[in-house]
Amino acid sequence: MMANQAKVSVDTAKEVQNDASLKTKADKDRRLREKNQANTKRFVDERKNNQFKQNKRREKQKKIHETQFQDIKGYVQEVGMTTYSTRPTVT
Repeated sequence: MMANQAKVSVDTAKEVQNDASLKTKADKDRRLREKNQANTKRFVDERKNNQFKQNKRREKQKKIHETQFQDIKGYVQEVGMTTYSTRPTVT
């Protein structure tokens, strides 16, 4: 993701420098600043969305693990009960 964002930034700078419609340095600087602001907003939104998705996946995984843990815990208790109750007593 970071490499892609760096590539977009470099491409934007090249695009502005090669734009023939921008005659003065001030025009080029202004246009570059505008594009960089738009890119920055897009990058921040992209990171925020990725973080949100990651948190959702993490919470879902936690729920799955908790369910599996409870199933295993119940199974171990059940097996433990049957093992002790079927063991012959020595007198």
